[in-house]
Amino acid sequence: MKENVSFYELEKEVYRLVCQLGCSILKLILENYDKQLMNNRDTKEYRHKGLRGTTIKTVMGEVEYDRVMYLKDKKTVYLLDDILKIATCKRVSANFVETALKTVVNTTSYRKAEKALQDTTNARLSHQELNQLVWLVGAKIESKENEEIKLHREEKLAKGTKQIKALFEEADGLWFNLQGEDRKIAKEKYIKECEKQNKECKENHKLKTELKLHIMYEGWSTNNRHSLINKAYISGVMTPERLRKLKSARIHQKYDTQKIELRASNGDGAKWINKIMSKDTITQKDLFHIEQEIVRSIKIKKYRDELMQIIADKRYNEVQNYIENLKYELGGEEKVVNQLKTLQSYLSEGLPRYQDILKEQGKELPKAPERNRISYNGNYGKSDFHSLRGATM
Repeated sequence: MKENVSFYELEKEVYRLVCQLGCSILKLILENYDKQLMNNRDTKEYRHKGLRGTTIKTVMGEVEYDRVMYLKDKKTVYLLDDILKIATCKRVSANFVETALKTVVNTTSYRKAEKALQDTTNARLSHQELNQLVWLVGAKIESKENEEIKLHREEKLAKGTKQIKALFEEADGLWFNLQGEDRKIAKEKYIKECEKQNKECKENHKLKTELKLHIMYEGWSTNNRHSLINKAYISGVMTPERLRKLKSARIHQKYDTQKIELRASNGDGAKWINKIMSKDTITQKDLFHIEQEIVRSIKIKKYRDELMQIIADKRYNEVQNYIENLKYELGGEEKVVNQLKTLQSYLSEGLPRYQDILKEQGKELPKAPERNRISYNGNYGKSDFHSLRGATM
């Protein structure tokens, strides 16, 4: 051992050596198993066409190995790949792809993701390769989603059998600036729209797009206020119509929809959120955005508190009159009046809580089912962004 070596350096070196050993073991296993497949194959069905070398990037490093190529029905096949289901994206193992994607979403740039991967694995992916990998996986996800929507439209999608009494949904949007090719396309579109409408193009026009987020779940745990039961996410830069179709397909293939007695939605009141909900869904505005809009429109705390108390007491029929009177109370200035008009419009619907609506209808809130630890289609995100259970007043 070298003198003055630190434990940090020693740990890194041992990790590197162990990973190298792992790559050698994996190479040996793959090539030996490929020989077994070659000896046990149907020689008439699979014609031996020689060895072909390949490389797979794994979390342990690059694994180089040879496997036999066969000709079957005039098509090239690799028995080893088919039997072991060796799925790769640009010669990157599925396990390493998953690790890389998790690293990308937890960092702020591809260069930082590249550095983080170098620090936590024995593999190397450049920031350009990471960018290409993300786009490739995204395209595959989009293709799968398109197939789901198509099958649902053609009524060929298998119906779900799970029976639940209540299904809760939440939706929100996150705006961010466009970059690269997307920004260029959006700018060209903006210029064409200005020319068509004979308007002047603004130099400082912000080119943004909205990332739409949707979550559905079957209830929440009474033991943990922040624990939703059987939640599933959908997210992406997409039109409300596409999100509606995808959401409907997911619900269709998971649940027996005829057994659902209650469907409730929580959001900020954006028009696109109402468009993606079914006709029988009870929609309500979440309390965070209600309070946020009140704070934006009313600058004096006394009046803000009075209005929020009216809403907390569920005296919804008094809301519009209170704001109307406030216009005169605050002097009737044009700017103040316009802000209050906007607030009136925002609070004109979506205030009654779905629990109260059920009571008026003589119905009880269905109990949440037992927790299922297996998520429906994997989580697209980690945070729950409104939570209907916390929206009760």
